Amino acid sequence: MKCATREMLQKAYFGHALFAMGICVFVAACASPNVRYYALSAPPLPTGQSTTAVGIAVGPATVTEAIDRPQLVVRRSETKVDVLEEDRWVDTPKREIPRVLAAHLARLLPGAQVAAYPQQASAAAAWQILLDVQTFDARPGDGVTIELTWTLRRDADGRRSIWRVSEHEAMQGSTPEVVVAAWSRALARLATQMADQIKRSGVGA
Repeated sequence: MKCATREMLQKAYFGHALFAMGICVFVAACASPNVRYYALSAPPLPTGQSTTAVGIAVGPATVTEAIDRPQLVVRRSETKVDVLEEDRWVDTPKREIPRVLAAHLARLLPGAQVAAYPQQASAAAAWQILLDVQTFDARPGDGVTIELTWTLRRDADGRRSIWRVSEHEAMQGSTPEVVVAAWSRALARLATQMADQIKRSGVGA
């Protein structure tokens, strides 16, 4: 009887041990210790801006689900894209793009107080820039392309003007760092186009 009890206990022990090992293997398989995170680069926000400067809120941005995902997405051909599971955004493109554009516009428009919406932008901003991102492509070894439609909207009366802008930035190399750096440069050039148009509209000049 004692031997039978010992055998039952041993079987139960090994059963629990195997279950625990299975859980560990499952957790290890699901974990991603090699995941790398990336953020678009942007200049620091200028300091000492006047509180009486016209306020401009950048965002929100409309981005397709194919782009707005945790993983970086690169295009290999007209019909094939790769989702890089181990190369991910620190934040989503839907929030990263307005943040970067706002940082550049804040330096390009010294007569305005520019901030990303809704993270830093004041609710009392007189103007808002709405973004509709149609293209946010990258072809490693070739370049990146960004196309967006943006709307400058006045809060007081809803008056708005709409423009479409695009930039292609060449790049050498195919690593995720090279791709993200090219996207950052393309956004900087887009911000310059946008700032010129905003100045011609008589805002933040």
